[in-house]
Amino acid sequence: MPTKREQPFGTASAHALYGSLLPCLHPGTTRLTVDVCAVVSVGALFSDGSGVARSRPATDRYVTAGARVGLTLRVSDSVAFALDAEAPVLLSRVHLLVDDAGVSREVWAASRVGFIAGARVVMKLH
Repeated sequence: MPTKREQPFGTASAHALYGSLLPCLHPGTTRLTVDVCAVVSVGALFSDGSGVARSRPATDRYVTAGARVGLTLRVSDSVAFALDAEAPVLLSRVHLLVDDAGVSREVWAASRVGFIAGARVVMKLH
C-alpha cells in the first residue's frame, strides 16, 4: 500500500511490489490447525520526494525473510476462518534521501523488523 510521510523540508511517498514464498506446516486436528510458515519475499520499493529543491524517483530491492504463525478454524468442509501474524526482517534496508537546497536529508528509512497481521475467510470450492 502506498504511504506518505511529511517532514519540514519535504514529503516522501513509497509503495512496494513483491511476491512471497511460504512453505508451511499445518499441525492440528481437522477442525483447528496451527499454521507455521517460513516467509521469503522479494520485490521492489518505489519511492519519490516532493516539495524539495531536487527529487528523483528511486527503485530499491525489497527482500525480507521471517516467520508467519496463525490459527485456522474449519467450520465446515468448505469454509474456515484464519488469523495470522508475520514478522518480516528486512534484508536490504532502504533510505530515502532528498536534496534540500544542496543538503542531503533522510526523509524516511525502512524499519529492520516489521509486523503484519491479518484475518481471512477461506472458502474451498468443490
